[in-house]
Amino acid sequence: MIMDKLNDVTNSYKKNSTFYILSLFFQEHIHEIPYITMDEVAIRTFVSKSQISKYVRYLDYKTYIDFKDACLEYLESLERRRHDFDVYDNMKDNILNFTNTMIYFLNSLTNSLDYNRLELLIKQLTSANTIYVFAQGDARYLCHQIQTELQVINKNVIICDVDFNHSYDINDNDLLLVLSIDGNTFKYNKRVVKRLEETNGTKWLISCQSNIRFKGKQLHVPIQYEKFNAYFFKYVIDLLILNLKQTY
Repeated sequence: MIMDKLNDVTNSYKKNSTFYILSLFFQEHIHEIPYITMDEVAIRTFVSKSQISKYVRYLDYKTYIDFKDACLEYLESLERRRHDFDVYDNMKDNILNFTNTMIYFLNSLTNSLDYNRLELLIKQLTSANTIYVFAQGDARYLCHQIQTELQVINKNVIICDVDFNHSYDINDNDLLLVLSIDGNTFKYNKRVVKRLEETNGTKWLISCQSNIRFKGKQLHVPIQYEKFNAYFFKYVIDLLILNLKQTY
């Protein structure tokens, strides 16, 4: 996700560098970026348009327009995750209503999940020599959870960089696990997807979206209410880890 990339730059570049200045500007004005031109960015940051174009390409976007689309997608994802509590109810009632709604949709998920696919994924994860995990945005922290949890059973897990730019030695007996909650990686990062699909080894995608074209196996997380996507996606990852541990 775009914010991951901006954070990477501000965390690794010197404060007087052009890339740091641009990243900080985009972070602080993320709500404006989808609606302002490159000319305005240049005026407000005192950075040339050629340097802005270079920066955008460094973040793996072809054009400034693509970069703005990624910013817009990030803002839309924030809106999708927001839960509006009833202002006329007290905190207890809001929490109870929220919990009851979650339980209802969680039951729907557990009844609709493809357990044959889940079992196949667990079997192939068990037999893989090394598990490579890739995610962007909201799902990225789950890579660290998977790595930490599977260390207990001595499973070698490598977390791939956010743009999949590094050259990974993925062999035929390894497994690449791609996590994409809403499928946004496949919508906004075509070049990243191409690099993922060109790797060796067994490839799996876990997503709440069912209509994604991916050259690998898929486990769909069937959720009827998208505001719960992040919660229930993590629940499926927890189920995956729990059952994987049972095989050892």
